[in-house]
Amino acid sequence: MKFHLRRVADNAKLTFEEFYTLLCQVEAVLKSRPICRMNNNPDNLQVLTPGHFLIGTSLLALHDRNLIDLPSNRLSRWSHVQQMVQQLWKCWSHDYLHQLQQRNKWKDIQPNVTIGDSVLVK
Repeated sequence: MKFHLRRVADNAKLTFEEFYTLLCQVEAVLKSRPICRMNNNPDNLQVLTPGHFLIGTSLLALHDRNLIDLPSNRLSRWSHVQQMVQQLWKCWSHDYLHQLQQRNKWKDIQPNVTIGDSVLVK
């Protein structure tokens, strides 16, 4: 996460409040990542997150409009911070999903996917 944060906010001139907001939102992203499923019911898609250990439930955030493709000079200060959070989420989630997908089926013999198995669909 430090690598992606440095790439997103490296050249940005942020005030203390803007940088603090960025760090708090990055923390919420990290505490929202799935650890494991809550139960084995295939119809229930709830997952256990680090946020469950902090506040007893998952962290929920309202979705903002997509700001990634807009040039930074057209955005307000708040929108610029939100754009950095969205860019960081896009890069980090892409890398995190690749870590979850283990490609060891060519080395070890694995059983085929059956009904009731958990799968990751990207």
